[in-house]
Amino acid sequence: MTAEIIEYRGYELHVASEGSGLKVMIRSSGGGFAKPEIPRSRDKSRREQLIAEAKATVDALLDPPHEPKPIE
Repeated sequence: MTAEIIEYRGYELHVASEGSGLKVMIRSSGGGFAKPEIPRSRDKSRREQLIAEAKATVDALLDPPHEPKPIE
């Protein structure tokens, strides 16, 4: 089966079958895979939840927590 590709904030989310379940690989457009942690589940009904987890990972990559500036 060919992976479904969802474009999100300059990244590609590759939704693919894995055994009887699904996985979502995160790839930077034109580059390699961005994260070794891949949202996956043996339950295909969790598809939307896996995609939401992958989008949250991309959001964290692009919008890291900011350190507060010291008060002078």
